[in-house]
Amino acid sequence: MPKERLTKRERSEKAIKRKKLRKSLPRSAYITKLVYFLLQLSILVILAASIINLFLTPDDVERVIMNIALCVGALITINIPAFIQRRFKIYIPSILQLVAVLLIYAHFILGEIFRAYDHLMWFDKTLHTLNGLAFALLGFSMINLLNNSGDQYKKLSPFFVSLFSFCFCLAVSYVWELFEFMMDSAFKLNMQRWKDGLVDVGTGVNAYTQGTGLVDTMIDMLVMMLGGALVSVIGYISLKTKKDLFNKLLLRKISNYELARKNAIEENNMELLIALEDIHEIDDNILETKREDLKEDSKV
Repeated sequence: MPKERLTKRERSEKAIKRKKLRKSLPRSAYITKLVYFLLQLSILVILAASIINLFLTPDDVERVIMNIALCVGALITINIPAFIQRRFKIYIPSILQLVAVLLIYAHFILGEIFRAYDHLMWFDKTLHTLNGLAFALLGFSMINLLNNSGDQYKKLSPFFVSLFSFCFCLAVSYVWELFEFMMDSAFKLNMQRWKDGLVDVGTGVNAYTQGTGLVDTMIDMLVMMLGGALVSVIGYISLKTKKDLFNKLLLRKISNYELARKNAIEENNMELLIALEDIHEIDDNILETKREDLKEDSKV
């Protein structure tokens, strides 16, 4: 049965209700919104400055174009969590969103544009360790969504869920290092730090200028593996003991509005309630637009 079109009074009541809900949001949600706004603003400022520099410093065009591309990449990727939440109706907790946007900003802006990778010895490995934690948690959330789908044939053991989380982290690490290698090979960049200590030895068919690239790659994968292992172990304990240690950090499918709303109320999860109301409002608007179009077609 299609939903009845909301009256003006009902829309007004719904807006007031949502406003009240927003006032009860936890501090972490407001901090996430503020940080998200400030990061996007700073990226736009850097992007504008880079475009201006494109005309002021013609001798360094290559570097300026790279900075512009990095800013555009940062703007796109930093908005992916919000896009996923609205498009696929998957609730992403504010803390997880905050971690994601900070890691994206740290890589594109601090690491690449401001060269923190070159000037801070600990920056690269710290970022890879945090990425390991984040991607293992993402893998844990993805398989946990499947595990809680209600299908009795899809119930997975705590060990398998944790193993998938760990393997997902390793797979992301592997793909990222392949990406760095391809970028270095194609554009002569230094993402794998191969320029930091060139070594050109050997005369056989496998002789290759490798330098410190191998060491950097192996340590990157190692620290990501350690981060992934930590999340997997904690996740296993959480599922085995049913203590829900990751409960507030996991993704949730919210396509079933009534069920998700009931769970959010039971858990007193204001963030989830707001996400539900926002997505539900979008669905209502789409429905009303379609109905208006049908009415116009019928008149013709």
